[in-house]
Amino acid sequence: MRLCESPALVEAEWQSQGVWIVLDVAQGLPAIDGDEELLRQALLNLNQNACQAMPAGGVVTVGARVEDRTLCLEVADEGVGIAPEDVERMFALYYTTRPDGTGIGLSIVYRIVQMHDGTIDVRSEFGQGTTMTVRLPYGSAR
Repeated sequence: MRLCESPALVEAEWQSQGVWIVLDVAQGLPAIDGDEELLRQALLNLNQNACQAMPAGGVVTVGARVEDRTLCLEVADEGVGIAPEDVERMFALYYTTRPDGTGIGLSIVYRIVQMHDGTIDVRSEFGQGTTMTVRLPYGSAR
């Protein structure tokens, strides 16, 4: 999966609103045995959500690294953060806190990650930002 495609597409759309994307991608990342299009869609959805969380602009950091035979993909924003009660429900289909949201994007991400035997973790501080970490096994770990 080419990690640079999705953030570049999103940044082109959001630059006019003061949103910038920084890549922090380790060299020599392993290939993931999975559906490249689905994984690209999951990363695109995470990037879009991060941008939407920053109505006053800011930086989204997209990172990738290896930890214990697991590829870790992180999308971190400097946005409004997520209330603790919303973190529990944010991956539920049709759940949204945005007036114009559909509640589909994060549920799709969650399902794609599950399909690839991965996990997704959320760290958020209300008013400070959110980090979504997707962990995907590779090689014999899967």
